[in-house]
Amino acid sequence: MNNRVGNWQWMVNGLSAKDNDARINDKGAGSEAADKGAHTLLAYHGESFFGLNPGFAKAAVLYGHGLGAEVKGLGSDSNLSEDAQTVRFATYGTTALASNWSIAPVLMAQRSQDRYVKDDDYGWVTLNARVVQEINQNFALAYEGSYQYMDLKPEGYNDRHAVNGSFYKLTFAPTFKVGS
Repeated sequence: MNNRVGNWQWMVNGLSAKDNDARINDKGAGSEAADKGAHTLLAYHGESFFGLNPGFAKAAVLYGHGLGAEVKGLGSDSNLSEDAQTVRFATYGTTALASNWSIAPVLMAQRSQDRYVKDDDYGWVTLNARVVQEINQNFALAYEGSYQYMDLKPEGYNDRHAVNGSFYKLTFAPTFKVGS
């Protein structure tokens, strides 16, 4: 079910994978894989840049349980446990800074628990900003900076070890575009 009323969107999904638990555990994955799951999304689609400037902004909260706990790619991870739970928050938008400059910031955070085995815990937060300089209708320069912090506690799943820390990324991307 996916409904949109005005600026609001609400989506609900149910997932089922017959005999997924037996198929996954026969491969020795070491977890009790889910045979079903659920996923929901609540989003707001703004018609301005967070009420501050012309442009647009979007914000969403996603929740998944069991097979629905891979909230970005539904059904793409068959190893999720029947107790897996994930919550993700994301917001982004775009607005003009000047006649040929725009900015598009992003904030995303996610937390998953009991994802593959009991008591595992995965958390991360990402901040990103892209600034685009339009040179002409067919060429632009994009400058992007990202920061991500991760705290991953797999509790031994697939011999993985707990890690935490952060990284930065800077990107410069000359961009060719097809004109109308």
